[in-house]
Amino acid sequence: MLSCEQDQVSQRALINKSQFLLQAPLILGLVLAPLAENRLFLSVDSYGFARLSRLGILLLILLVLVGAFYPILRRGWQKRKDKGMKHPSTQERILGA
Repeated sequence: MLSCEQDQVSQRALINKSQFLLQAPLILGLVLAPLAENRLFLSVDSYGFARLSRLGILLLILLVLVGAFYPILRRGWQKRKDKGMKHPSTQERILGA
């Protein structure tokens, strides 16, 4: 078994690791966002919005949207599952059960 001191040290290490995992995407976004914004402006300025309608760009936009909204949807699904809520079947709706 772990002693109390070892347990506290491992808990601190876990907290530090989780803080790093939360900070890494933020730092990455702060560094890369101005570069991406500048390149997007140059692309739209040169080629118009037609450049954004290419398949590869649309897939990247879809990937970003899925990545942004999936955690929100998953949390909602988990809450519904935890509450035991389910959509009533057709038979339950007819019988009123």
